[in-house]
Amino acid sequence: MSKIRVVATGDTKAARSNARGKLFEQIVGKVLSHHGYDISDHTLNINFAGMEIDVHGRNRISRLPIYAECKCYSSDIPADKLQTFFGKYMTQWFGNKKCQGLFVALPGVNSHALGFYRQYCENNQEVTVTLLQEDDVLKAIVNSGTVLSPQDIATKVDATIGRPGESELICTDQGFFWKQFIIPVGSGLPTHLQLLDAVGNLITDEETISYLSKLVPEIEEFNIVTNQIPSTTNPQDFIDEVVELRGSSTCFEYQFPAAPEFFVGRTELLSDVDKFITEILNNNTSSRSLLFEANSGWGKSSAVLATVDQLTDKGHFALAIDSRSASSSQFVLHSIDRALKKFGNFDGLIDEDFEISGFESAISALVSIGEELRTHGRLLCIFFDQFENVFYLQDVLAHIAKMCLKIADSGSNIVLGFSWKTDLVGLTREFPYRWRDMIIEKCHVFRVMPFSDQETDALLDRLSTELRSKIRRDLRFLLSEFSQGYPWLLKKLCAHVKAQRESGIMQADIARSLLNVGELFQTDLEGLAVEEESALRYIARIAPVNVEDLGEEFSPELIQSLVDRRLIVRVGTRYDVYWDIFRDYLNTGHLPVQELYILRAQVGTILKAISLLQNNGGTLTVEVFQSRVGTSMGTYLNIVRDLRLLQIATVESDQVTLTRSLAVSDTQEKSMQIIRDHVSDRLRKNRVVHTLLNKLDDQGELLLAQVAEILRRSFPFISAVEKTWETYARILCDWLDIAVLAVFDSRSRILAQFREGSEIRERQLVFSRRNQEVSLPTIQFAPLVQVASRLVTAVQSKELVDWSGIRRSTIYKSLANLEDMGLISRTAQTIIVNPECENFARDPQRRVQIAQQAIIEWSFFREFLEILKKNENTKVTQRDLGEELSRKCGLNWKPGTAETNAKICLDWARHLELAPLRFAHSQRGQFKKIHPEMLDLFEENSPIES
Repeated sequence: MSKIRVVATGDTKAARSNARGKLFEQIVGKVLSHHGYDISDHTLNINFAGMEIDVHGRNRISRLPIYAECKCYSSDIPADKLQTFFGKYMTQWFGNKKCQGLFVALPGVNSHALGFYRQYCENNQEVTVTLLQEDDVLKAIVNSGTVLSPQDIATKVDATIGRPGESELICTDQGFFWKQFIIPVGSGLPTHLQLLDAVGNLITDEETISYLSKLVPEIEEFNIVTNQIPSTTNPQDFIDEVVELRGSSTCFEYQFPAAPEFFVGRTELLSDVDKFITEILNNNTSSRSLLFEANSGWGKSSAVLATVDQLTDKGHFALAIDSRSASSSQFVLHSIDRALKKFGNFDGLIDEDFEISGFESAISALVSIGEELRTHGRLLCIFFDQFENVFYLQDVLAHIAKMCLKIADSGSNIVLGFSWKTDLVGLTREFPYRWRDMIIEKCHVFRVMPFSDQETDALLDRLSTELRSKIRRDLRFLLSEFSQGYPWLLKKLCAHVKAQRESGIMQADIARSLLNVGELFQTDLEGLAVEEESALRYIARIAPVNVEDLGEEFSPELIQSLVDRRLIVRVGTRYDVYWDIFRDYLNTGHLPVQELYILRAQVGTILKAISLLQNNGGTLTVEVFQSRVGTSMGTYLNIVRDLRLLQIATVESDQVTLTRSLAVSDTQEKSMQIIRDHVSDRLRKNRVVHTLLNKLDDQGELLLAQVAEILRRSFPFISAVEKTWETYARILCDWLDIAVLAVFDSRSRILAQFREGSEIRERQLVFSRRNQEVSLPTIQFAPLVQVASRLVTAVQSKELVDWSGIRRSTIYKSLANLEDMGLISRTAQTIIVNPECENFARDPQRRVQIAQQAIIEWSFFREFLEILKKNENTKVTQRDLGEELSRKCGLNWKPGTAETNAKICLDWARHLELAPLRFAHSQRGQFKKIHPEMLDLFEENSPIES
């Protein structure tokens, strides 16, 4: 069995692909020339009415034209490419019905393309379209005399070295070369190869071998034979040791995925897999692959083992291979060989012995076995677990992707299974999206979700069984919440509790210590020598790592000590950290599971706890703190837990200590601002808060019941009644409000969006609904400008408004007038500052224009201006003006009120340059002209009323 590989050099992937296509066209042109067609360089890639044809020529005798399309892909050519060529050919056929079409496809066409060819081309008596696939092309090249035949190349293998396996013709811009696989004496798989030139001469020079290895990296993964002396190398030295996926030996052995006997939940997932397998057995689906997708720690590997067990129980053949053992292309060969050796004659169903002489024969063996198993209603499933480790092994991935396509094309009873983590992102241009996506297209995808509350409870019930006692309610909640739906993390937490209880520590004390994931990981590192921790972190950086890559720096005894402590695991000839999340922790110092939590303590309770610690120098012993908090054990645990989660305080060495930035007791207002900023920063990192803020961005506001439902969906692993979820929602809304991330109106039970940059959170004032139907000035103009300036400053500094030096009544009246002018708007607890407010506060010229445009709409003020105009030549007092305004507007003011309102209106008219000349100034100081530079902005300077 022989293959053809066309390779070319180039600076980029696109350049290499283009050069490869041009080279293949030249090869086809030369072969056609040898077989009687006139082909010259200028007939390559020519256009006919805008349609590009790769090769054009004429028969030397009949002069009939031939049009050839050359496709050289890494996988079978799809039907649309053949159909496009057929359309081009038919365009030429209408001009000359004797012209010939030639579609040359490497490695071949898929089943859909082949079906199209057989229906419309192969038996069509009117058109002449020929399909040449890999075997046909190789035969044509050999018949042209350009290269030696595969059979002749096979004879070049010395019997003392081994027997020949598959061969591959490598076509390069430097000529043709043969790659011949060799199955060494005593081995059943090809682990050696030899390189030969077109006419069968053995290549021994390093320069040519290096040239070919760069074009075909797979070459370096085999033992290259450069002479005819029998090799003394042990073939096993070059073998990827294939390792089957190992399950745990106990329920809470978190270093390994759960063995089937300890598997919990996932009934719906396993049921869906069973339905898919039934569809395959009944030939109701063309898919022959399945994929488990999930983030790290969500139980993919455990689901793989459970699926293998389920298939085996139903009489099928299944195994799961740990992909971390892959390091070269040989992994594919040895994985298939492992499956064939494991199941032998498949319970007597398969009589034939299959020899794997290369990649093609390995796939053919699987297809043949699948076809035989189909007649017996059985199937073979090979799982590749943790397949993301193969993504950067391009040759391995390419071979497995091709195998996936060919098995799907065959429709036999072979199933390939994959599992990989979805939180893996390709960081380079070389990330193999195409091969990965090709596998996905052929797979039935199953998404493994986090544990639900029922599955979490089921595993906790197992812990209760092993402890032979009921788990305390508070401890059960902590285990559920800290695990965050990660089955693996829940197992680790349960293992910690089990170890603590076996050491004699009471459940109450375990709960009091407030399980902390980071501390549990830190516990894994306790007691390690400096050399051991150095080796562990080195392995974490490059895991999975080959044994030989550890070099002489780390002794075998040191590595074994890490294995004995179960911090690393051996997978074939490679070492890996026992779990992805632990590896991430070693590399970054952070855990991906820290930022999803529910706050359970009321805001007021936490603020009192902070004040208590501040008043005692920032630190209290746990005993004293608990006694002074004066709450039940459950409430105390919630307080200390939330202090930790918000990083307000730490609980270590039997002491509760405030975070340094919060420990210094300053003025109450400044201290509150520091707390608010700290909590705001922490909450923004909480994933459920992030979800809520996005919802508020979209919708503007949420009902408390909607917040509770978002919490319930975000924590499917926590079991709670509807009322409890509402309590959690109310507490979180209070925290969002105090952190100025949102605005919570407890009366209306509405959480509203807070618009930073235009909105001010006001906590000192209470805004009630205004009953005033008529807009009128209620405060002198100068204080109005002062209040507007304070608002703009607060918005720009993102702080609370500084109301010092202004009476509360002045503030309320100014805010009412600013709202009437459209410069601000108010809710129960916020002030929204509109863009024009800044111009009003800071720009005197714009201030007059803005105020004039706003106030001219007030019918009350227009009436006042008319009264001024009417009395321009009349001697009147402010009381006279006010009483006339009161009568005209039907307001029934008392004389003193009328005089005050007239005075305010006249002040506005003067500032806005709307007062008639008679009233623009006064004699003897009564109506003197007011200059802007003489304005006393601090006219009313008594403090805010409490």
